[in-house]
Amino acid sequence: MASLGWQVTAVDFSAVGIERGRAGALDAAVEVDWVVADVRTWEPPADATFDLVLLAYLHLEDGVLARARQWLAPGGALVVLGHALRNLTEGVGGPSDARLLHTETESRAASEGLLVEELGEVIRHLPEGDAIDLALVARRPMIRRHEQS
Repeated sequence: MASLGWQVTAVDFSAVGIERGRAGALDAAVEVDWVVADVRTWEPPADATFDLVLLAYLHLEDGVLARARQWLAPGGALVVLGHALRNLTEGVGGPSDARLLHTETESRAASEGLLVEELGEVIRHLPEGDAIDLALVARRPMIRRHEQS
């Protein structure tokens, strides 16, 4: 995203993951705001909102998806990609704890107040077999002028 001109904030609990990201950004000659933090407790600066929040393969039980929607600017998109529950029995890879896997019902509930543009399974072909992921794209509604006053 940074190579396309986006201002990027990347949050990961793993310092090793952040260092890998930094090395990639350095190779690509792009700037990224790197944050080592637990996304379950991390909060953006009080005045910050984002045009895009991407949660990729983040498998947690505690409602991060519901928190992430609050970080969106009006018109901003929330994109979530992770292993689907069906992957546990019919796919390869991913968490073995069903509580950590994504379902359409839970994703729709967690995106309450957003306009869901896409929600469904995506098959990822891997050498060891097919992984079944769930993708969500939802957008925060724009503020209408009469709602601002």
